[in-house]
Amino acid sequence: GFSYFASYDKYQIICFRGTDTMGSNTPTKIRKWVRNFDIAPLRDNGFHNGFWETFEGFEPWLSQLILNGKFDVNKRTIVTGHSLGSAVGAICSLRLFEMHNIKNEFVGFSGPSCMSSKRVKQYDRYRRDGHIHAIMVWIDNDIVVNACPLPHVVADEYVLPVNKWWHRFPVVGVKCRHEIDQVLN
Repeated sequence: GFSYFASYDKYQIICFRGTDTMGSNTPTKIRKWVRNFDIAPLRDNGFHNGFWETFEGFEPWLSQLILNGKFDVNKRTIVTGHSLGSAVGAICSLRLFEMHNIKNEFVGFSGPSCMSSKRVKQYDRYRRDGHIHAIMVWIDNDIVVNACPLPHVVADEYVLPVNKWWHRFPVVGVKCRHEIDQVLN
């Protein structure tokens, strides 16, 4: 699956995975991945078309979680994702507050920009007002982070490893575990 929901005593997590370019239908998956770098398909609602279409497929699932009581609107909520999943997670984070008044914490890993300047300003206003807490983990020179010319979501904290790329993953892992532990505690 592409998404995962888990509920624990003190918090609940919604997680979106990144693009799966391996396995069956790989050429189609790669074309869709490349399409996500095109700014042209920006929706009237201010979201990038490809990322919105992906999120739109999960909105009924999310609403069902809330309606059937599996999702506790009063419990601490963490939204996370990597790459494509980070873009979908950023949209989910914003929509959780807009549609359901659910405060949440978003941790994005190497996510592309996914919304218009107007939406980013709105997200930032919610963040400054304490409705959304955001942590972005980026690796310098990551094609996914830098390819789409839309503005990025403004975060409370940025994790930017500075070692050479082959050393970044352990650094990211250590730093992120610390940051995520702070979010969960």
